[in-house]
Amino acid sequence: GFFQKDFTTLFDPETILAGFDYVQTPSESRWYTAVLNDEMVAKILNMQQECQLSRVALVEMTLRKLTTPLASAWATAWAKFYDKLQLTPEEILTYRQQFLDMVNGPIAPASKMALSHLPKLWETKAIETSELLAILAYALQHNTQGIAQQAFRLLKKIATKEKKYFQDILVHTVSALTTPHKAFRKELLQWLTKLKPDQFSPELK
Repeated sequence: GFFQKDFTTLFDPETILAGFDYVQTPSESRWYTAVLNDEMVAKILNMQQECQLSRVALVEMTLRKLTTPLASAWATAWAKFYDKLQLTPEEILTYRQQFLDMVNGPIAPASKMALSHLPKLWETKAIETSELLAILAYALQHNTQGIAQQAFRLLKKIATKEKKYFQDILVHTVSALTTPHKAFRKELLQWLTKLKPDQFSPELK
């Protein structure tokens, strides 16, 4: 039914949302991603803009999908759909916990997107530094180099602005030297070698 061009008039909003929220199996991935093609997405967004579909429901469904293990093509489709939603700063603030959960989730594009929101959330004190630190430390071991580097950039900001976390960040940085990513390991070493000896705790010397 979703492949019919007039599906927006054939189904009520609840049915349409349920169809988009359908949990597919790997064999159904090709069918499902076809539902999220540009034409269908445009119709869904138009219904939302005309208040025929709940924006809250669409946003929450999309964020839930982006923290769920998905087939690669489906994950990409949902990441693109998220971009189309263009969340406001207020919405990003509202769903800050979902973004924290997404950083170390199973979908790399979603992790990258979530990390892009964290500096602003941290700078405005919308999230606790201690909670953020634990998430970023884990992200340093991410199997996608760009995500690990994003996490490190934010950790360096925290180390500069909140000195009481400096030693913890130093420990996490040293631990991250086991990364398989050569460029990232070089970046870590460059930062460490710029530090003064007295900045290292006795345990790290």
